[in-house]
Amino acid sequence: MINSNEINNYSYFPGFSNLIKDARSSLEGRIDIIEFIHQFAESLYKERSLLEQLVEKHFTLDRQEIDLFKKQRNRIGQAYYELSNILIKLIEIYFSKSIPSRYSDIYDFAKEIKSMSRIIITENPIHGAREKVQIINPWDFPIIVINNQTLGREKRTEWGLHRDLLIEKNTYLAMAQKPPYYVQPLHFHTNTAEFSMNLDGNTQGMFLRHGQKIILFPEKYDHTVFSQNTVHTLANSSARFARDITYKPPCSYKDRRSDYERGADDGKGYLEPYRYEEKLSKFIRRFYGIPYFDNPLNIELTFLQPGETISEKSQSEHFYYVAEGSALFSVDSMNKISKKDTVCIVAPDKKYNITSHNKKGVVLYRAKSLQII
Repeated sequence: MINSNEINNYSYFPGFSNLIKDARSSLEGRIDIIEFIHQFAESLYKERSLLEQLVEKHFTLDRQEIDLFKKQRNRIGQAYYELSNILIKLIEIYFSKSIPSRYSDIYDFAKEIKSMSRIIITENPIHGAREKVQIINPWDFPIIVINNQTLGREKRTEWGLHRDLLIEKNTYLAMAQKPPYYVQPLHFHTNTAEFSMNLDGNTQGMFLRHGQKIILFPEKYDHTVFSQNTVHTLANSSARFARDITYKPPCSYKDRRSDYERGADDGKGYLEPYRYEEKLSKFIRRFYGIPYFDNPLNIELTFLQPGETISEKSQSEHFYYVAEGSALFSVDSMNKISKKDTVCIVAPDKKYNITSHNKKGVVLYRAKSLQII
């Protein structure tokens, strides 16, 4: 069940002080849960105007205003996100796999509030990149939290492979940190496949086929692929934190469905290692393909030895994620170091060098469009 302490974290939210008390009482069995769902939905409906105003204003802000407004904006956005998610989970848990029609409107309303709050808390970090080479730490931006009520909280940060303010306006990447022995809630995507790279060697995949659980065991830097409508999950099977990075088409969040809804009965999932590998000088570059989307991408994974330098040229913007070690990016007279778990953006039409800036070498993850190299 939902932890009442999570609700207490948002007791500062305007207009919800009494609702928070009722939420804890409901979760502890002192208030009828049906009565509470109605109270919760009514209170959330009354408070929706603040979120609507915030979303409307969000699209008119420039970069400087966004930075000045970020703390308050994120606080309110996170509150709406958590409160709507609590209402969604209460309905799903109470009604299991069959929500009565008279509660479907409440459920859809809660999902709408959750989607609106995501607009606020998923500002694209790339939106503000203006220099020839710029280093961004995605973890400095709002963090999405995925709850598994019994196994902890997965933290996720996202960034676009584009400059639009909204991450989901175009293709983007999601970086997840899973706590030890964590399992994502089961879900599926109605129109898109999922393509996730195992960065630490600790992440397993699982999907359902004809009611049976099929488990995938990817090696480090393999991709776990789940076809559309396949009910699936990713799990950390180790006692350490585990990272995975997932390519996301624009509609992947809207297409996501919880496990109580019906997915395909003949789920399809498999492992996809790198397509081929090139060895140039000392460094190695592996190539992966994503053939499932309208604008297919190639994933490149580059391994540099300590002190090794490679030269590149950007026709469009180049986006790098540092999976291991640290790298020195040199563009014209500008030099910047990108450390582990940071993103480096190189401006278009630039010749630049990348130097391994770590005693153990560096691993760079780069997603690039096949239409715009």
